[in-house]
Amino acid sequence: MSAKYSAIAAKLKAMRGASLSEADFAALTEKKTVRDICMYLKNTAAYGDEFKIIDDNDVHRGQMEHLMNRKLVRDYKKIYMFMDNQNADVIRFFFIRREIEFLKRKIHYIYTNEENEHVWTDEEFKHNLFINGDRIDYNELRDAKSLEDFASACKGTMYEEPLRRASDFNADFFMLGMIFDEYYYRNLWKMINKLPKSDAEGFKKIIGSSADMLNIMWIYRGKKYFNFSNEVIFSYLLPVRYKLNENVIRSLVNSSGEEGFAADVKRTPYARLMNDTDDGIAIEENYVYLMNRIAEAVFRTASLSTVAAYSKIKDWEIWRITTVIEGVRYGRSPEIIRRHIRVTEERSVV
Repeated sequence: MSAKYSAIAAKLKAMRGASLSEADFAALTEKKTVRDICMYLKNTAAYGDEFKIIDDNDVHRGQMEHLMNRKLVRDYKKIYMFMDNQNADVIRFFFIRREIEFLKRKIHYIYTNEENEHVWTDEEFKHNLFINGDRIDYNELRDAKSLEDFASACKGTMYEEPLRRASDFNADFFMLGMIFDEYYYRNLWKMINKLPKSDAEGFKKIIGSSADMLNIMWIYRGKKYFNFSNEVIFSYLLPVRYKLNENVIRSLVNSSGEEGFAADVKRTPYARLMNDTDDGIAIEENYVYLMNRIAEAVFRTASLSTVAAYSKIKDWEIWRITTVIEGVRYGRSPEIIRRHIRVTEERSVV
């Protein structure tokens, strides 16, 4: 590995070494309560420092998720310190996905009239809006009651334009999410295409594969759950093409019925998205699993894209923990939980 990435690689390797093991996940599936899961994580190198503030007698899933994501943001900040200006621009925009997801969560409370169900603290805003936070009015954002209020709080930031566009369209929460996603993937893809080939390749594998699979899932949902017309489905597709060209996309959109759609997906590089969907496994579960496998492969390369790969690997870890928590809350057996989080499945990549 070149000297350019040696410091970043060393930092990433150290942080990766503190991740949970497969044995840890197997042990978590055996826990009987959310409190038991919390107590276990308190004794791990991955989350011990974050979870030490939790009151053992007052454990909440929401607090655990916040602390896990806070740990991930702290990891981002450690990595960011090693970036030069050119690379920092790409990594900063990649990390912005976290800020978008936080804003969408806050907006969701408004759409569902549940804004008073959660008291947003300054710490949560600062940790979740760690890139653009210095230009966002926390108080105005906290008190926002509409998309126009959100746009006003984010005035002068990259979020003002998509928020005002959504407000002008009187967008519902679903449309808002699509506007944000289109904005994010379109701009990140442009930035990736300006990178040196050695760095761009890994980023394209991660971001391109993600966009391809999200488009497949959107077509799947649009057909199965919403009965949308083909024209509507096309209008919401992400504007990134990696392994799926326009002809393949058109074939998927025009497919007839669930069986026809599944057959068409199985002729693409993302055939495994449909694995076991007839046997209780959601397509979204296959997506996060496959993204992790792709990230694992990129993480072994000597390029800037290993930063993006680490992020996706940690996303998978947090997703697995939250899936275990949900399984335990609803009394699922350890065997069923292990199946959903792939504790014993052979590791391979797309």
